[in-house]
Amino acid sequence: MKNKLSEKAKPPANSGEPEKSKTSIKNQVIQCEENYRDLFDNATDAIYILDKNACFIDVNKGAVKMYGYSREEFFGKTPEFLSAPGKNDFAYVLDRLKDAYHGKPQKINFWGLRKNGEAFPKIVRLYEGRYAGHKVVMAFAIDITEQLRTQEEQKKRLQYEKVISKISQYAINPCNLDDFQNKCLSVLGKNIDVSRVYIFQYHTEKDTYDNTHEWVNVGIEPHIHNIKKQPAADYSWWTEMCKANKVINYSNIEEIPDENVVEVLKSQNIKSILIVPLQVNKSFYGFLGFDECLHNREWPNADVELLLAISRIISTTIERSIAEEALIKSRQNTESLYNLLRTVSDNMTDMLWAKDMDKKFLFANQSICNKILMASSTEEPIGKTDMFFTERERKKHKKNPEWHTFGEICTDSDQVIIDTGKPGHFEEFGNVKGEFLFLDVNKSPLLNENGEMIGVVGSARDVTNEKRIQEELRKSEEKFKEIIHSVSEGIVYVGPKGKVLYANQSLCSITGLKANDLIGKGVIGLAKKLISVNQLPSLLSIIKRAFNMESINPFELVFNDKVLEISVYFDPKTKNITGILRDITLRKQGEEELNMYRENLEELVKVRTKDLEEKNDKLERFNELFVGREFRIKELKEDIAALKQELSTLKQKM
Repeated sequence: MKNKLSEKAKPPANSGEPEKSKTSIKNQVIQCEENYRDLFDNATDAIYILDKNACFIDVNKGAVKMYGYSREEFFGKTPEFLSAPGKNDFAYVLDRLKDAYHGKPQKINFWGLRKNGEAFPKIVRLYEGRYAGHKVVMAFAIDITEQLRTQEEQKKRLQYEKVISKISQYAINPCNLDDFQNKCLSVLGKNIDVSRVYIFQYHTEKDTYDNTHEWVNVGIEPHIHNIKKQPAADYSWWTEMCKANKVINYSNIEEIPDENVVEVLKSQNIKSILIVPLQVNKSFYGFLGFDECLHNREWPNADVELLLAISRIISTTIERSIAEEALIKSRQNTESLYNLLRTVSDNMTDMLWAKDMDKKFLFANQSICNKILMASSTEEPIGKTDMFFTERERKKHKKNPEWHTFGEICTDSDQVIIDTGKPGHFEEFGNVKGEFLFLDVNKSPLLNENGEMIGVVGSARDVTNEKRIQEELRKSEEKFKEIIHSVSEGIVYVGPKGKVLYANQSLCSITGLKANDLIGKGVIGLAKKLISVNQLPSLLSIIKRAFNMESINPFELVFNDKVLEISVYFDPKTKNITGILRDITLRKQGEEELNMYRENLEELVKVRTKDLEEKNDKLERFNELFVGREFRIKELKEDIAALKQELSTLKQKM
């Protein structure tokens, strides 16, 4: 090129200028040419010089660097040599070159092809120029790969921001969780141009997956109906990654380390996959997945970060929806429980209520409203104290100071519970509607979910009749004790553990012991002290049989020269044994005397019987001696009659 420029710059031979002047001009031209070459080669832009046929006649170092070809490889080639296949309209490019050649500056976008086969975009400005004395097209090109990449990233980010904005709008008020998830998948699929977007839910208790929601692009086969109750154990690597909250990102599924997963993905024609775990309430809920079935797709970290942000919005919305559903269910359960409590409490005879720390009613059942407060409804007591109703009743019956005196002399049991923080049992009484009322009251602290006391809950049972009956029983028992205490038989009560619970005065008199020496003592220990050794085994056997609820016949026992008859009764309800001791010493003595009389009589009978036998013998002899003697018949008959009379008298005495 220098040579050509030098030749073009030579002056005519007949110029007539001095030789020195010619040499100076030549040197200046050479210097300008060198300066031009330096500027041409060191320009940051790629510069091409094309002739009228659109062929390259020169390029600078910037063009060499941009394409990777040497300068010589450019010469004689047209821009089609540098064009990325299918990327440029070459007829349009030639038209623009012609326009520039004719003095109309042009600006075009051109996709070049580097020597290494890499396509790239550039902006080319075309101007008319002069080169070595000829009209040419001067082309200045800038590689805009980074600029387009930046623009693409900005465009993509803007697109993702729109997606995030749209999903965020859906998340503000997701009326239906399924509808929300379907909308999110649709927005994601359409805006990031992917084959398939889906959500899988993991069921911890069953250790299975369900494909719950899916969006597919045109021409892509859906799989939501085929993937239900999939055992997580079949995809252990996948599950471990998701549970560890790690993203699964493979532009080529063949690189996935789990062969089973690879085979499953292949069966669905998936080439690239991105899986983003979903965490709900700090636990693994499932995952958001993206399939590319048409080509191998790269998912840059920037895209993954944006999708992670979207997944967090979805997770948070699911979490909130679950919480709201739980809250609604809790409210429904609370309402059901309250209605149940209301129904049960209003139909029970016992009184039930709750008060706050200021002793104002939070809850009151129908019974307390009717029996104590005289409230018009169960709602009227709310926010009021019981004194409100007490004073109202007293004002209605000013002339009768005994109309309502309930609780006047009773302890402030509400304050006791508030001060101690512990449950308590109380007896409260007084007049209500002019009649005496006695209540058995139980109260406990009312706590909130944090265990803090917020009031007092109480229940009361009307035990007026029971108290009246107890008083009557007490009086009856006292009379009974007086009777028992005064009877001649000794009476003792023995408890289930074998200790004496009661002994009347007669028992003390019989045993010669005081009541204090008997009450609380073990009956076996007392028996060993009081009963003779030979009688002890039989007595202990009888006591054991009594505790085994066996029927015991009355038995006798000798104590201090007294003969005692003992009857034993077992009460299956109280497990107590009642013993009744009777002093039968006199009866025994009478029986002994009677036995003596009986023995004497028997001896007398024996004597009389012997006499009778002798008489019979004599009669028989008389009968033998005087048979046939008629003159002795009358005398014999008389003797026989006399003997019969005597025999009859003897039998009567026996």
